[in-house]
Amino acid sequence: MRALIASTLALCLLSACTVVEAETPAQKAFALSSEYAAALTVAEGYEALPRCTAGVETPCSDPDTVERIRKADKLAYAAVSAAQNFVRDHPGDKAGIVGALAAANLALSEFRAVLSDKVTGD
Repeated sequence: MRALIASTLALCLLSACTVVEAETPAQKAFALSSEYAAALTVAEGYEALPRCTAGVETPCSDPDTVERIRKADKLAYAAVSAAQNFVRDHPGDKAGIVGALAAANLALSEFRAVLSDKVTGD
């Protein structure tokens, strides 16, 4: 199961890298949303595993890891949503758009890093 999670994570992360390069701010915001959805699928799969306790065989999910994933998820979701809203509501604010997209990208990168480190054990 661990190998399945690792391969799913790798596939999701790689598929996000192979997306056609987004050109407009709206396309970039949509691409971040798609990448977030892929990472969330991996997070939900890990969280759905039984918690690691005495008598539970692997695969299982570590409660501390689940909590770290949830925190990273909340931050990524908030940043991606804020970027989408900013791009939609402030189309002329180039500097603000760049900042919002950068913040969303950073939060999403941190979410993926937690997943990669904690779920696949890399």
